[in-house]
Amino acid sequence: MLVLLLSHDFYLSVAAFFVLGICAAGRASVGFFLLVELMPTERVRAVSAGAMMFDCFTLITTTLYFMYISHNSFYWEAYALFSSIMATILVAFFVPESPLYLWE
Repeated sequence: MLVLLLSHDFYLSVAAFFVLGICAAGRASVGFFLLVELMPTERVRAVSAGAMMFDCFTLITTTLYFMYISHNSFYWEAYALFSSIMATILVAFFVPESPLYLWE
């Protein structure tokens, strides 16, 4: 993702998007399976539906952003980078294998 923020070369950006696209399928499936494994069974359906809605919402908002708001991707990429960092930090306190639960 950092390559996409700092790159001014079109072909480097296309290569980075290609690599991110290949890695996204594995990352999403491993993350989803880990999420389902750690969830209580009564919440699996609701959380699975929420995760799929969030994934589809990301595609819809990205399309609308580039269609109507701006053709500059810097702000969208910066938002994606910072939101993923914040989500990682916040999730670290709620996942059972996180340092917060290991300290207890």
